[in-house]
Amino acid sequence: MFTRCRRLRPVVSLAVAPQTADQIAQQGLRFYVKSDWPGTFPIQCLTKLTSWQPIATLQYTNGLVEVLESTANQSAARFYRASQP
Repeated sequence: MFTRCRRLRPVVSLAVAPQTADQIAQQGLRFYVKSDWPGTFPIQCLTKLTSWQPIATLQYTNGLVEVLESTANQSAARFYRASQP
């Protein structure tokens, strides 16, 4: 007998669009967010491996949603995540 398990959190994916260093410096980092169900997802970045900083709040409904991070050129490396509030 199998028991159905209800997932308590959505699966959220981030994908980066192909961009050159010059494009990121001039326009910002462009990436896309997709989830398996609708919701509100804070988008955060990490630069110094100490604490996550909010950069946007995404109201997701369906499909791919573009996020443009205009301050991406202010540090050499950043990590990004979408989390559930």
